[in-house]
Amino acid sequence: MTPKVIKALCTIDNVELSVVLGRYTKCDEYVRTFSADNIKIYKNPISMVEIMRNCDIAVTAAGSMIYELAALGMPTITITQADNQLLIADYLNKNNLMKNIGDWQNVDFDYLKNEAIVLLSNYDRRKAEAEKLVKTVDKNGAVSVVKNVLTYQ
Repeated sequence: MTPKVIKALCTIDNVELSVVLGRYTKCDEYVRTFSADNIKIYKNPISMVEIMRNCDIAVTAAGSMIYELAALGMPTITITQADNQLLIADYLNKNNLMKNIGDWQNVDFDYLKNEAIVLLSNYDRRKAEAEKLVKTVDKNGAVSVVKNVLTYQ
């Protein structure tokens, strides 16, 4: 998914992409072919927090990274990549906490680009989402998230 997401987002005017590749990603060489001034690639960084804090939005799989992004108040667009991500992605989307654009096998990359443009161009929306996210993942962290997910209908 990473190369496809980069292709969709790198042509947005005045955008800088920070692309994080995990230890076990298999697309590293292909991703490195996207050599452009507006793309920074990080391979298995020791700390994600500084990278995240320097971004305006995130695009990510709806895995455990979303909890860290929520704790930082990072407006996020998610893509589900596994069945265990469906419930939390749906919850976050329906509660206007994070935008889910669907399953990785059916992503409309023009839609992804448009959603990113809308989010990037609307500071008030990003600020409101950030505030809601921080309130959702409070000092009780995982306990609060689990309670919200378990009571979600």
